[in-house]
Amino acid sequence: MTLAEIIREVAPMSDEGLSLLEPLLTEESVPAGSMIIKEGATSKYLYFIRSGCLRNFALEEDGHETTRWFATDGDLVASMYSFAAGEPAIASVEALTDVVLYKARIQDIKRLIEESHEWALWGCRYLCDGLYVLERRYTFLGHGDAMTRYLNLQRMRTFEILNKIPLQYIASYLGITPQTLSRVRRRLAEG
Repeated sequence: MTLAEIIREVAPMSDEGLSLLEPLLTEESVPAGSMIIKEGATSKYLYFIRSGCLRNFALEEDGHETTRWFATDGDLVASMYSFAAGEPAIASVEALTDVVLYKARIQDIKRLIEESHEWALWGCRYLCDGLYVLERRYTFLGHGDAMTRYLNLQRMRTFEILNKIPLQYIASYLGITPQTLSRVRRRLAEG
């Protein structure tokens, strides 16, 4: 996706508004397996995903990872703890595939939002959309049996995206074991 497509997918943005963002960005290629945000470290960047797939995860007290969300083409990725309060990230973000992204320093994005009414409105729309996504996730994926959760996930994400994500991360995201997910997928394949 182009930068203009990513931005305008969230809310309308003039060419002049886009021109304010462009000098703040650098394009970067990130290989699969790389961490762009590390739990416990204060993140200094906000990322616009041009292509690829990432996951957000946290380490639980017992040492296992819990996947919280996935980000794909056109998504915006940041540690909201670092962005809003300058605090260390409470989760990590890992590239599941090779990723191409645009990155900007958080302090530059904050300044842009403070100085531009158009970007302030865009930021509000982005945050509202984010709250909607969280509510939808907990409504459709936080309830029901394993089959219901997986079917709801299929409705929310394309097969192309789901095929990029290793099964253990999908299982973690759904709050089920990889073995249960395999049984669900087998039952669906059998019809």
